[in-house]
Amino acid sequence: MTYSFAVALLDALLLERYQTHLKKQGAKIQEAFDCEVLNLKWRKIKAGEPVETEIVRDEGNSYIRGHPDLTALRDWYPPLSPNSHRTLPGWSVSGLTAGGTRSSGASIHSH
Repeated sequence: MTYSFAVALLDALLLERYQTHLKKQGAKIQEAFDCEVLNLKWRKIKAGEPVETEIVRDEGNSYIRGHPDLTALRDWYPPLSPNSHRTLPGWSVSGLTAGGTRSSGASIHSH
């Protein structure tokens, strides 16, 4: 009985906090990625401080060590036609190339 209580306490005090920290850090890394790709400003009031570059690099290197074949991460967006117009929640992104990258005429419009 005491062992079960100790495990439950450890889970509640340490593991749950660490999991919450990792979720927040992952969300900030995703936000930074989106800001970079969509050419948006980082909103410090809403998102807080961005994750340090060194942490992102270290996490990326750790992932690569465990997953050396990165083909699943390449070209995972469906192909776009040259005249396509992709809509994101609250945003429309036009001028993307077939590979999903921005062309010189790419534009982002808020709805």
